[in-house]
Amino acid sequence: MTKSEVIMLRNYIKGAYGYDNGGESTDAVWFDLLQGYEYKGIMQAAKNHIKSGNNYPPRVAELIRGYELILDSLSDDIINRMERAKELDDAEGDEDVKTWNKRNRVEKLKVWLAHPNRDRIIPDWLKTIISKYQNEIRSRLFGSETRPSIE
Repeated sequence: MTKSEVIMLRNYIKGAYGYDNGGESTDAVWFDLLQGYEYKGIMQAAKNHIKSGNNYPPRVAELIRGYELILDSLSDDIINRMERAKELDDAEGDEDVKTWNKRNRVEKLKVWLAHPNRDRIIPDWLKTIISKYQNEIRSRLFGSETRPSIE
């Protein structure tokens, strides 16, 4: 996130709740804590917080947790789409072995996608496949202007 995006986020929250308990120093703290996150994802977390009927504005930690929940569902969506597209299936072989292989691939992919250093542990060929599905889902969730998280 950029500093201007932090200000837009805080103005949005202020608009929803009618008040703001901070100033420039609060903007600096929010920017420091949120600068590594995608604006559209954090904004969606803020919207989810507001829509859920919370009586108080979200704190930074709540926004980060909301963003992580969105990304968790993103990982599940990626795996589901890859399964439907048969990306994780063997082309041929015994049905029991194919089922066993697919189940193991799904479990390994879940671990890799949840890993904090996933960009280092996921092979490049698999990153390419994941990115295809990830970009589709991200554009649906956050709009079309997103940057990939697996690089």
